[in-house]
Amino acid sequence: MVLIEDRLEKARRVENESLEINLQILKSVELIHLGSYEAALTLRETILPAIKEIVDEGTQARFLSRMGILSAELGKMGQAYRHLDEAVELCSRVINPADKASIDGDIAQVKLMEGEDLKMWKGMKKIKGVISFLRERSLKLELGDALYTKAQFHLTLLEEDQSHAESALECTEEALKCYELELGVWVMPEQIHFQHSRALRVNGREEEADEYLHQAYERVIMVAGKINDEDLRRSYLENVRDNREIQAAYQESLGS
Repeated sequence: MVLIEDRLEKARRVENESLEINLQILKSVELIHLGSYEAALTLRETILPAIKEIVDEGTQARFLSRMGILSAELGKMGQAYRHLDEAVELCSRVINPADKASIDGDIAQVKLMEGEDLKMWKGMKKIKGVISFLRERSLKLELGDALYTKAQFHLTLLEEDQSHAESALECTEEALKCYELELGVWVMPEQIHFQHSRALRVNGREEEADEYLHQAYERVIMVAGKINDEDLRRSYLENVRDNREIQAAYQESLGS
């Protein structure tokens, strides 16, 4: 964030609007990873008019789709679907399968956040289609992120059907393989390690589950320790759903 702010100041000084907008996009991504969803959404709303002037419709669609995710994180479901609907409309004009897959993945995440039975199954159908598309094109990092989402569906649906346990583990194991060389597009290591820990636990592999939970917790604490801004540190620890759940699970299973 410090580096981005420094570059932003330089871009403004030389009046390089294109560079400034790209840096603002990057800043919004970092705010998302820090759980500062309101700030990220406000920033994206501010630069949206400029985005519509300088990028293609497919990129605009992805930008809007992520605004849908942010709105959902803030509990603004009506707004979330308005952004997603606009993204779908933009994407339909260019018919880029990669853009459509990205947006379908975001729609699936929003349906997962809502948690209603019918929407959960619709979301599962969406994410399965995304995964098939990404596998066919060997897009490993995006595939890892989609598998992470699908694992969450399976783990949520466990309450109704225990057969989802094995499927959840298959998803997290494949996702980890996708991430062997580098991070995913949106999913951080602590997040996939935590979901893998959950999947291992529901399959009775407690010792392995504890190991991955410990890795997830250690990374959350390490990252939090490097965040100098108190508000952003609190946001990272409390607003990011996985980080919040990692801390609670660690205290329950491994805390002294």
